[in-house]
Amino acid sequence: MRAWINSLAVAAAMTFSAATLACDGAGKDGPKGTAGDTAKACSADKTACAKSCTNGKDAKAASHDKGLAAAGMPLMKYKVGDQVTACPKEAAKIATADGNDAKIRYVVGETEYADKTEALQAYASQLDDFLATMTTVRYAVADETVSCPVAAQKLAQDKGEAVKFRLASVTFADKTEAEKAAHAARQAADAVQMKTVRDGQTVTCSKEAEKGCAARKVAADQNKSCEYQVGDVKTNCPATAKVELAKARIAAAQKALEQFGQEMAANNRPGA
Repeated sequence: MRAWINSLAVAAAMTFSAATLACDGAGKDGPKGTAGDTAKACSADKTACAKSCTNGKDAKAASHDKGLAAAGMPLMKYKVGDQVTACPKEAAKIATADGNDAKIRYVVGETEYADKTEALQAYASQLDDFLATMTTVRYAVADETVSCPVAAQKLAQDKGEAVKFRLASVTFADKTEAEKAAHAARQAADAVQMKTVRDGQTVTCSKEAEKGCAARKVAADQNKSCEYQVGDVKTNCPATAKVELAKARIAAAQKALEQFGQEMAANNRPGA
């Protein structure tokens, strides 16, 4: 069962149009002022938009991210000088230490970004790639994992080991069980949806409609507030919303994998 606790999955598969950025207004994650003011600032200065994309995580959210990272989910990191941390608060503290006002750079994978909005967009894509890998059954031979069945058979012959099937960090002896687990994880991830709240009206975005969700009529309606909601997390920043949706889908898929493992063990079905 321990392997199931270490399983993970998901990510965001959404691309916001330029019109959606106009919805980035005042609120929990944004600067004071009207949505129209923020939209104008964002179109004129990417730095202004980046400032509105602060995460504002509380201790519970930070702990949640830490738990997902322990299971394999990548984290965006923050770099100040030659110091790197995964905690934004720590980065801010380092940046202002000794009366200095050092600039924070954002690290996604091996790439550094000066602009936070660009970093968040890259991070959402990284999580999307993570989901695709996590929910795809691959072939495992000893300590090696490959995507090609022919390559797996060659490895099996060379190593004298049987071909098994790997999903996330879990290895299955039975391919059918691995595929069932992958399907369950993908379904759970796809069920997580984002909502937008504009003038008190809540709209749920289907996965297929996420690209244009909240973008309609925004250009002609910039003075109305627009908020994105994923679970209990609310933000006025579309880039932050993409990341939060990704993480929520990861958590949902992880939970589905754990439940599948428990059911498999209870029914004595062949697995890891």
